[in-house]
Amino acid sequence: MRYLIRQKYFAIKDRYTIFDDANQPCFQVEGRLFSFGKKLTIFDLQGNEIYFLKQRFINPFGRFDIFKGEERVGTLKGRLSFFVKRYKAEGVWGSLKVRGGVFGFNWKIFNKENKALVASLSKKILQIADTYVIDVVDDNYDQAILVAIGILIDAIHHKGR
Repeated sequence: MRYLIRQKYFAIKDRYTIFDDANQPCFQVEGRLFSFGKKLTIFDLQGNEIYFLKQRFINPFGRFDIFKGEERVGTLKGRLSFFVKRYKAEGVWGSLKVRGGVFGFNWKIFNKENKALVASLSKKILQIADTYVIDVVDDNYDQAILVAIGILIDAIHHKGR
């Protein structure tokens, strides 16, 4: 499955729709206007909250907690690395490794136990608005959590938008 994330170029707060490969809307994302750290909510098309993503305010490598309702179901943590960018996503879905290139435009998400590719994320360059493509290879994973990881990678590495 392929998902397309296209954020608005000029927006007061984060609010955008995520589309599938048939250009049908799948998820809505909405951020908080005034908050310490990023706070994003992923909704289904009926307006039901799927995940709430909350940045830990003081963390040098970037860390987000992922909530489903009031329960924390996982985290995305930055890892110390000099050339490649690395993250670890752990939660009810298992343990995933996220590796990115030096410039933060291409990412791969691997299952930590068997090292199998789960999804890839790439930022399209030369676009007016931030545009990302998430290609999910392993359909056994919750699609919304893989989209959430993609959204968090953008929130950490492309803060200006």
